[in-house]
Amino acid sequence: MSEAGSSYKDGAGIKSFFDDDHNRTVSSMGIDDFRYEPRDHRERKKRGMLCPCLTTIFVLVLLGGLACVGYFVVFKIAVEPQLEKHIGINGTWSEWGLWSVCSTTCGRGVQKRTRDCENPHAHPNDQPLCFGESIENKPCSAALDCPDCARICDVGSLNENCTACTCKGHVMLGWVYDEVTRDPVQFTKVYLGDSVQILGLSNRTGQFVIHGICANGENTVRLDRDEYMPKYVSPSRMNETATQLVALIDPYEEPYFLEPQDKLRFEGQSVVMCCRAVGTPEPDYFEWYKDDVLLDSEKWGYNNTNELEIYNITREDAGDYSCTTRTPAGESTSNITTLTIHPNGTEFCNTVPNASYVQLSVPCQDPEQGNKFVTEVNIGVCANGTIVPCIVWSAYNYTNPGTCEDPLEYCCGPVAFSTKRLLCPFVAGTLTPIDYPITTACGCKKCDDTFIPTTPAPTTFNPINNAG
Repeated sequence: MSEAGSSYKDGAGIKSFFDDDHNRTVSSMGIDDFRYEPRDHRERKKRGMLCPCLTTIFVLVLLGGLACVGYFVVFKIAVEPQLEKHIGINGTWSEWGLWSVCSTTCGRGVQKRTRDCENPHAHPNDQPLCFGESIENKPCSAALDCPDCARICDVGSLNENCTACTCKGHVMLGWVYDEVTRDPVQFTKVYLGDSVQILGLSNRTGQFVIHGICANGENTVRLDRDEYMPKYVSPSRMNETATQLVALIDPYEEPYFLEPQDKLRFEGQSVVMCCRAVGTPEPDYFEWYKDDVLLDSEKWGYNNTNELEIYNITREDAGDYSCTTRTPAGESTSNITTLTIHPNGTEFCNTVPNASYVQLSVPCQDPEQGNKFVTEVNIGVCANGTIVPCIVWSAYNYTNPGTCEDPLEYCCGPVAFSTKRLLCPFVAGTLTPIDYPITTACGCKKCDDTFIPTTPAPTTFNPINNAG
């Protein structure tokens, strides 16, 4: 027996006890846990029995054993590790889906969104394993508050939907007209306050009649019509059982943009571009474009508002900007506003004056051309005589973006002059010297300064009054 036990990984742990039923001694071996590598291998345990006979011939019995006479031993053997038929796999989550609508039409509710555990299955019976939840919930609030069904009406009784106090025999008369054309508006829905229950519709004359609305002067009516702005009106009390109202509702007006302002900046400065739009309803959603390419709202940080701020400007930011807006009334696109960027230390204005000729009242001699008689003189002009805005770094640092409207304080204008002398025969036999101021250079200066030199006196000189 000891030899047999030692041939199976020790006979340690053998303990004897008596089988009461058969009145024979049985020796058993405790069964210990086995651990095998790799981890994916399953551990197997089997029970074996050794039936000793006097002839010392041993019979090994697996899984249940055979009937033996005399002693027998229960021992442990190790079965070779086996691979699982299917090895579990870890899945990956898909992107979260969109949030559902709020679960309630009034008061507080719940929104949910879902995601899927995605991974190719290793076996048809396998399910991919993803850690985390497949459903996410968040609280939400409906546009309307739930009605208070416990309230007590001062006048009348609470209706079935708990939305209003009603009074039997009371009536409300109303008329609805277009704010712009003053024409009657048909098919206007009539509600009590923020209730979702329609009380009635206006007819082709714009009139409606609602029964059961208490004539206590404390009710508010909401008028709602497609292509019109909703309007809240408080009816006036006519008598103890009747109220009336006359309402003008605003039709939708397609949004349109006010003229945007071009902007000038030096490199390294900041700027804010603005799109001012008006309409009914008032526009509150905008998309910006640069050179006809849509700008990403998050990347550019304008959050779909009508202001686009750009910091630390580079030459690449120069270009044509515009924006679009959408409302229930329609879509509109602004005119282009141009952002002009100059390198630091450069001049915004063209420093060379444009030619500007002044006609002389009489031909005059030009000493610079060998006393040749001329009929006109070039006095020079900046920016073709128009107002061209410019900026001066020392005057406007623009480390901050500024405002939607840049102040018009500096314009391109003359900054240097000279004179040109002509000899004009205003009196027979006499040449009178006349000095004409000539613009020789342009630059950025205060807009309230003189831009174009005044034409000198010879254009109004009367030779008769000055004859000797």
